[in-house]
Amino acid sequence: MPTNRLLNFINRHTVFILSGLVSLSLGTLYLSIAATRLTSANFGGDAGDFLAAILTRGIPHPTGYPTYILLGILFQSIPFNTPVFRGVLESLIPAALAAGLLTGWVGFVTGSKSVPNLCAAVLTGIAWGVAPLLFSQAVIVEVHGLQSLIVVLILWWITLNLQADPGPYKKWILGLSILIGFGCGNHLTIALFAPAAFITLIYSVHHNGSWKFVLAQLSLLIAGLLVYLYLPLQAQTYPPINWGNPQTWSGFLWEVTGNPYRGLLFGVQNPVFWERIGSVSNLLLDQFGALGLVADAIGAIQYSFPIKWMRWILVWIFVVYTAFAIGYNTLDSAGYLIPTIMVFAIWIGLSLPSLW
Repeated sequence: MPTNRLLNFINRHTVFILSGLVSLSLGTLYLSIAATRLTSANFGGDAGDFLAAILTRGIPHPTGYPTYILLGILFQSIPFNTPVFRGVLESLIPAALAAGLLTGWVGFVTGSKSVPNLCAAVLTGIAWGVAPLLFSQAVIVEVHGLQSLIVVLILWWITLNLQADPGPYKKWILGLSILIGFGCGNHLTIALFAPAAFITLIYSVHHNGSWKFVLAQLSLLIAGLLVYLYLPLQAQTYPPINWGNPQTWSGFLWEVTGNPYRGLLFGVQNPVFWERIGSVSNLLLDQFGALGLVADAIGAIQYSFPIKWMRWILVWIFVVYTAFAIGYNTLDSAGYLIPTIMVFAIWIGLSLPSLW
């Protein structure tokens, strides 16, 4: 490729090249300290259950996590290293990809390839990728590394749907629709995006008048949800790990609705509730420090999104996942703050063009 053509290619695809470099850099960093044996550190107490279910083609504790298990089986086909390391790769690779895709998202949203916007994109991806909470989940056997990727894919889906003219992105939107449906089989907290998704689809119909396109997205989303058929089908083989034996309708509902854990939702008593608010506040401060809090406030308040509803969608993600993590009565509920940390990182990155 002649020099001028190469330069033109780089100029057109700068954001995507930077996204790839962010993913590659973070993946290398994660790999350097990835766990080599099962550990309960970093809220990884479910690692044994997940890995055992993957290795036996079984069904872990509710909600079954069929997407995580099926991808885990795929990762176990990698012909090197130990089962534990291959299990860690299922966290490591999605988390690194998520940070790179978030870099690209900021570049897309800010719209131009000016220096402050490109710096904002890179800063956002790296800030999220090295935030202690996401970092801790990227190097162990757990579902939250994969969840981080699904969260960013939903953010992209919302953003493309909210474009003034989504026509050029229709194929991407449809592809993301089925991936999001498939992703719903990883962790049901993805349902907290439902109000934002509903607003997005209503806006899309009202602005573009295309019910057919919305119905196509919903059809693909439902097609992705068929991943839950893994549970009843695999239960019929009676694997060693078979929580709820979901081959019956009652067993299936018990499993996918998280029946044993329903009482934990907003089951925090009043004194502990206030302690948890303080703990979450300290955890957010630990992610980026005092300077990060200042930058976060600047980006959240000052940056004006060119995309309708985007500011309030980010606020919704921040508030609802923070509230869920505070109200869910388990010791490892901090893992549910990963989308909150993502929004935090976005606001920090967007402080750069605001200050510029």
